[in-house]
Amino acid sequence: MNELMKNEMKGLYLFNKYPEIINGKDKGTVHKFPFIEGNYSSHTIVVETMRGLPIALASGMNFLMPEQAPKIQIEYHKETFGLETKAVEIIPFDNENPEEYESIINNLPEKSLIVLQPYDNFLEKVYSVDPKVLWKLNSKSNLIEIAEGFTPKRIKKSLEQLLAGTTPFVVKKSYPGAAGDGVKVVKDIKNVDFSSFLNDDHPFFVEEFIDFQHNYGIQFFIDKQGQSHYFGHNYQQTSQEGEFLGVTCFLGGNPPSELLDIGYEICENIAKTGYFGFAGLDSITKDGKYYIIDPNIRITASTPAFVLKEQLMDIYGSPFVQLSFVEIKAKSPVQVVETIDKYGGKLLSMSHPTEKESYKCYAFFGGSSPEMALDNFIKFKEVTQ
Repeated sequence: MNELMKNEMKGLYLFNKYPEIINGKDKGTVHKFPFIEGNYSSHTIVVETMRGLPIALASGMNFLMPEQAPKIQIEYHKETFGLETKAVEIIPFDNENPEEYESIINNLPEKSLIVLQPYDNFLEKVYSVDPKVLWKLNSKSNLIEIAEGFTPKRIKKSLEQLLAGTTPFVVKKSYPGAAGDGVKVVKDIKNVDFSSFLNDDHPFFVEEFIDFQHNYGIQFFIDKQGQSHYFGHNYQQTSQEGEFLGVTCFLGGNPPSELLDIGYEICENIAKTGYFGFAGLDSITKDGKYYIIDPNIRITASTPAFVLKEQLMDIYGSPFVQLSFVEIKAKSPVQVVETIDKYGGKLLSMSHPTEKESYKCYAFFGGSSPEMALDNFIKFKEVTQ
């Protein structure tokens, strides 16, 4: 798979930074913290951006790297995962200076830019895929166009009518989102508060609530010829208290065959738009039926695990890897790496230090089963918090 990626992506430029004022992140036109919904700090933006570094190195893409991010990560990925660092260009940019990175990107070669979501101030000519296509594919309201017959039913009632009833429902804003941004599940209708959720100009729509039994994220790579290649699958983990614990990634085997067939059918529709690159689909299942609930037609949080599939399986001797966020108190980036390695983890990305002398990180933890991989992360979090 990595050879296929290199053939398709080599020489392109990866800007793995979310647009900031959309759904709690930023749109590139106004730069301010904290963000609208997610309260995303500059440290969170940096650690999320750096998740793209091993993807760039493995696929031969040039990488735009926040100058705030500790440089140790470049050498770490070379030593730990055997990724070549000299074959690509690492281009620094100031995460806190949109004018600077806009200028860098707008001077890139035509059709060379890979992004998570389009920015208003980037020139259309630099995108490798038409930004209008990117926006449409990742908009929740347009999911029904590429996944017809596989999505939850839309509810054609006003919010006033729904709030007067007793049936749970889901409200989604129409823009592209990530990590649950722009989604509100309404179970307790009497105590719901939309004041902060619907305080902007973004339209929204309503779907039926499905009390699902399992969730899956499935990933594909779509090449420039329009062929889809299954890439990996994962599911999201939460604690009994509702805390998000990250994703368990399955580096071997396939998801249920029916879900895989649905994914290939949707990818065929995506390819018809001219898109190529990574494509993720979030799904849930109930009573044997699969529902696609969110399009992630881009690099996602779990993509690095599948790009590093062979290396991680060699390290852990198992196809089960937990990928999670953790904040670590440390005096230096070197101490962060040493702490993660000491407890059997492997660093994916880290931020610059916060005011509390801590580093925001994403890390891998392996295990002989999905449960053991998750348990190894939880034990690590308990001893380091």
